[in-house]
Amino acid sequence: MKTTLRRTAGVLGGAALAFAAVATSTPAAHANPNWILYNEGTSAPLTSTDVLTATGSIVIGATIAGSPNNITCTFTTANPLKVTATGPFSGAPGSTLTVNATPPPSLTCQNQAGVQVPVTTTGTWGVSFTVPAAGTSPGQLYDGVLTGTLNVPANGVSADLSNIATGCSATGPTAAKAFSGSYNAHSGVVTANANQGFGVTATGCVVTSTRLSSASLTANPIIDLQW
Repeated sequence: MKTTLRRTAGVLGGAALAFAAVATSTPAAHANPNWILYNEGTSAPLTSTDVLTATGSIVIGATIAGSPNNITCTFTTANPLKVTATGPFSGAPGSTLTVNATPPPSLTCQNQAGVQVPVTTTGTWGVSFTVPAAGTSPGQLYDGVLTGTLNVPANGVSADLSNIATGCSATGPTAAKAFSGSYNAHSGVVTANANQGFGVTATGCVVTSTRLSSASLTANPIIDLQW
């Protein structure tokens, strides 16, 4: 009988210890109520001194002097988007985080016929995304797809279109524009939704139906979220 009681007490004591362990460890999983921007290149939280770039392409569609055009601008490892993080470096579930980007001041794009289009850029671009629901364990990487926007400042792009229509140029967007899309925290790819219109100011010709036809940019290194 005493042996049975000791065993029963031992079982209950073990259960109490297990319950106590769970009770004390569960809050730790939520000790940080925020997701933190995480640099997979350094395997550490992102800082303002980290060197980040993005490569890929942006395609702008427009009707220029009555002619349909798709102008592709490519960002290469030699001439990339330079990405900077100035903070905040963390955000609560449902909040918005933004990583800024500075495009090359000049680059040569081309239309579908290979006609060159010199482009200059100004201002700070960026990628904003919505922070997901709370994580389930400390140190967890999100590694999923986030909804967000590719942000371009007003008059952030000027294009010399004279090789397409003599004396023609255009600058836009006429107002700051947030192009909707997504960010894949597993692959580091930013993708814009297709055919999003924006306004431009044209000189020397008529430019209509301007739109972001597509955009695909890959971050190097990949930036993820850590709980």
